[in-house]
Amino acid sequence: MINVGVHNLQFFCKNDIHKYQSEKFSRYLKEDCPRRLYKPRQNNELRTTMHWGQRKLLMTEIEFLTQYSKLGDLVLYVGAAPAIHTPILSKLFPTIKFILIDPMKFNIRETENIEIRREYFTNDMAKEFIGKDFLFICDIRISNDQKKNYKPSENEVKNDMLVQQKWVEIMKPRYSILKFRLPWEDKEFLYFDGKIVIQPWGPQSSTETRLIVKSPFKKKKWNCRMYEEQMFYFNTFTRCQYYEHDIVTTGIDNCYDCATEIFIIRNYLKKFNPDKNNKKYVMKLIHSFSKSITQGKGCLSGYYYYKYLNGRHHNCLNKRYNLINLLQDLNRKGLKNNKKNFNKYFDKITQLLSNKKDKEELPYISDVN
Repeated sequence: MINVGVHNLQFFCKNDIHKYQSEKFSRYLKEDCPRRLYKPRQNNELRTTMHWGQRKLLMTEIEFLTQYSKLGDLVLYVGAAPAIHTPILSKLFPTIKFILIDPMKFNIRETENIEIRREYFTNDMAKEFIGKDFLFICDIRISNDQKKNYKPSENEVKNDMLVQQKWVEIMKPRYSILKFRLPWEDKEFLYFDGKIVIQPWGPQSSTETRLIVKSPFKKKKWNCRMYEEQMFYFNTFTRCQYYEHDIVTTGIDNCYDCATEIFIIRNYLKKFNPDKNNKKYVMKLIHSFSKSITQGKGCLSGYYYYKYLNGRHHNCLNKRYNLINLLQDLNRKGLKNNKKNFNKYFDKITQLLSNKKDKEELPYISDVN
């Protein structure tokens, strides 16, 4: 039986139910990945994938350090604030020394293995790392970094990309993982060649990924339109497909993000703690990450659970109670893959979120023979 989880629900709004189960899982965006012509997503469009920023960073960085770090490594992390997830990284990789640099406020304290420098990173500062053997993590947004929820212009996106490229050229880290998003207005963009890593738990319509660059580095011309259309396909199709795995626990279903988190954790355990590479310990880590990132308040019971956790909406407590029960029940039991069961839960979730009472106003998936 193929189940339908909370994060999978949006798949059935505009996609063929017969393509729900994915036959391919990949962590990289490659040139042969499918494309879909970009169309702005409507505000009332059901989006059930989950955005959790600190978890997104944690997972991509665990994966990066699992693949490329070595004992006693130095990691330079620029744009690290608030660094809520960094103590988890330090615990998982206890021999690594982290240098965190950001002018913004940090929510953590320094430790023996975590050094904090609250300042802007500059080209002159980059010269301090010339000749050193280290890994570079970059999550900068120089443009208007004081404004919360600010959406940068295309020129600002391009500028941030070029700034971090300049730092890599100066320092020549062994490996770098850079924030990556091509400017929409350009046909082509000359930039580092490398592996594009897809981020789990990213914003629901984001085209941001991570680029892994190896020294000595090369450059290539990236096709901006192709990248945009590939990411639109990922967000509206690939991300909410069904991926087989063996972990059954509250908050985890078979969407791409959940499958990716399990994949990353298993690879980490396989390399660093093989004796604990089992289902029970994987589940323990998943829930411990949630508690650490949210100080015990959050979990992976679905995007709307997290959204309403500390919400200040009218009747928020009642909504939250009903959503938590509904989403946890759905994740715990799963659904048989048919139109009747899907519509049952689709109706309930949509009514709760929109306060609609008339079932006839709610959209349905097309009939499936």
